[in-house]
Amino acid sequence: MHLLLKSIITVGIITLFVSSTLLITTKNALASPHQHHLSLTNLPTEVRNLTIEEINAEQFTNQGLEKLQQQDYSGAIQAFSQALQLNSNHEMAYVYRGDTCQKLEDYEGAIKDYTLALQGNPNFAYIYNSRGDARVALGDYQGAIADYTQAIKLYPEDAFGYSDRGSVYLQIGNIGKAIEDLNKAIQINPERAEAYFHRAQIHAKFKNRQATLQDYRTAIQLYTEQGNIVGCLKALNMMRQY
Repeated sequence: MHLLLKSIITVGIITLFVSSTLLITTKNALASPHQHHLSLTNLPTEVRNLTIEEINAEQFTNQGLEKLQQQDYSGAIQAFSQALQLNSNHEMAYVYRGDTCQKLEDYEGAIKDYTLALQGNPNFAYIYNSRGDARVALGDYQGAIADYTQAIKLYPEDAFGYSDRGSVYLQIGNIGKAIEDLNKAIQINPERAEAYFHRAQIHAKFKNRQATLQDYRTAIQLYTEQGNIVGCLKALNMMRQY
C-alpha cells in the first residue's frame, strides 16, 4: 500500500473514532480560551491526551479530503487552513494542502507547504516526491532531482522516485542516468506507465524503432487499464508522430 494512502486511512480512522466517541464540535474548541486535554482511558493510544484543538483539526482535515475528492479545491484549501490554525503541527494537513495547491498550479505554495510538512516528518518519501513534482513545474530541475533522490533513499522499493527522476534527467539531456532510472522503475513496478512513456522517447532519440513502438504500446495499454485517458492520448499521439 502506498505511504500516502496509509496516512489518509490513519487520519480517517482516528478522526471518525474520536468524533463518534466524544462528539466535540469545532465551535466548542474555538470558544475555549485554553487547551483542554483528554484523558479517557478507553481511548486508543493514538488519541489519548489529544487537545480539543487537535481533534477538531482532524475534523477539518477530513472535510478537506472530502472536498479534494470532489474537486472543490478552494474549499479544500480553506478546510486544511482551518485545520492548521487549530494545530500548526499537523504535517498531513500541510501535505494535503500542498497537493491541492498543485491542483491549482500554485507550485510555490505547494513547495512551501511540503517544506513545512518535512519539518515535522523529514522521513516521508511521498513529500519529497511531491515537492520534486512542484519544482519540475517551476523549472527547478536540480532541486527536483535532489528531492527525488532523497525519496529514493527513504523508500527505494517505490518506482515513483526512479521514474520521476528519470524523466527529469531526460529533460536536461542526461540520457545515461535517465535510462538507468527508468529501467529501475520498470523493474520495481512493471505497471509504471510513465516509465515506459519516457523510455520510448529515449529509444526514439537513438532511432531504435522497434523498442520505441514497443514501449509506447505498453504505455498506452497501461494508461488505458489504469483509466488515465490523458496519458493514453499523449502516448498515442507521440507514437503516431514517430
